[in-house]
Amino acid sequence: MPPPTICERGRTEPLHENVLWEWREYIVTAEGADSLRVGTQEIPPIVPSRFLLRFENRVGFAVLQPLRLGALLGPARRVEVISAKLGGHNEYRAFAHALVRDLHQHGAEKVFDFSGMTAMSVAGPVGQRGLLLVMHFLLNMRASFLEALGVVVERPHLSLVERRDVRRLATISSGGRGLVDALVKGRRGWDRAEHIPAGVAMGGFLPTHVDSDQGWETADNPENRFVLALLAQLSDLIDRIRQCAWWPKVPQHRSAALIEMQHAARRFEAHPVFLEVGTQSVMPTQSRVLTRREGYRQLFTCWSHLNRAASPLLTQVENAIEVRDVDLLYEQWCFFDLAARIGKVLQEEPRFVLSLDAGPLAWKARAEYPGGRALLYNVTRPGYSLPFRPDLLWMIEDTPTAVFDAKFRAELPNEKNDWSADPKRDDLDKMHAYRDALGVASATVLYPGTETRWYCADSGDATADLSQLLEGWRGIGALPLRPEPHDEA
Repeated sequence: MPPPTICERGRTEPLHENVLWEWREYIVTAEGADSLRVGTQEIPPIVPSRFLLRFENRVGFAVLQPLRLGALLGPARRVEVISAKLGGHNEYRAFAHALVRDLHQHGAEKVFDFSGMTAMSVAGPVGQRGLLLVMHFLLNMRASFLEALGVVVERPHLSLVERRDVRRLATISSGGRGLVDALVKGRRGWDRAEHIPAGVAMGGFLPTHVDSDQGWETADNPENRFVLALLAQLSDLIDRIRQCAWWPKVPQHRSAALIEMQHAARRFEAHPVFLEVGTQSVMPTQSRVLTRREGYRQLFTCWSHLNRAASPLLTQVENAIEVRDVDLLYEQWCFFDLAARIGKVLQEEPRFVLSLDAGPLAWKARAEYPGGRALLYNVTRPGYSLPFRPDLLWMIEDTPTAVFDAKFRAELPNEKNDWSADPKRDDLDKMHAYRDALGVASATVLYPGTETRWYCADSGDATADLSQLLEGWRGIGALPLRPEPHDEA
């Protein structure tokens, strides 16, 4: 059975390409289907085997899967929903590719610190985490990780094990009740022993060999199996990172540090301490060695944080790139671009920090500057009525001063078909709401247009620039931001 066919409503010729426009209506035909799954939503037919499809405020990739009686019916069709907000197809594609390019570059080049790493949650497997985040995390923990491994191999945790063996009686210097039992059940031959009390008690004879419990120390225990599994996991993660599209954009000194970390992990795997260590089958999360012993404790902490269930910013970036969610891509791009612009105004490089706290808002991030100044991404703040969560919030000494809200939309073109794109009136109205509810000096909408608008709350000239907004200029406005186009297809 072929995949569903699509034609624009009012037309008869089917679409051969997999590109649909936002806000337009399409007829999808899937013979024998009684419903059509689009993402997580199921659409009923308007007539048998035909479905009306329309995407509103939704751009990016989508999968159209025909169903019959709840079961899959034939192959799905993957489409990309694009927007006319920037003009034609080529303009949109150039904009989307520029966002992806810049976000790959930001994610690979920026140095991120981590905060809120106090919990020991291990709910989320690292394989489901964004590799951009993993790379930054590995580079941040590199020094402490290698130091902890050095402590482990220098003073490894050894377990005492016992094995019952047949030994010559003459080699045993002491024993308890077990030795008496072994004498009675003596092995092999007997020797005359009338000259010692034990021999007299045994009728003048003692056995030449007895069963004896022999103890020795081994490194093959759950804790060292954990360390060996962690080293293998680390090496595998770095292999996957080096296969990512953004890997060539990683600065040479950082990529070299990550590769050296992988080589060090492999050297530790081959260390004599781990030669007799077996394969991990159970994770010893309750081990007192892993939670208290030096070296093991640091490795267990690294493993716990690496497997946290939170979804920080870089995971969101990768997910948005994968599905081409241009609205979210633009919002994330604005965070990095505005942080860089603020850095130029202040003549200070921002310090990027990701929060790894568990919870629904765990993916928030911030760019910090000297003097207690910071640009916060997606942080909820209480208003005098309801809580608000602007895209970007400028803080000075924990006091919100300015709001920036990214909107991938604009007014329709004018009668000259000029796609310079003015800001939407609804978005300017929302800036009034942010400014009033959060008590900030200014609120500015960021959008991919060309027209700058300022409305000063005080008397005087209604103009502003970024430096004035950071210093407390009062009013609302619209600031056009868009990435530079490029020629990649």
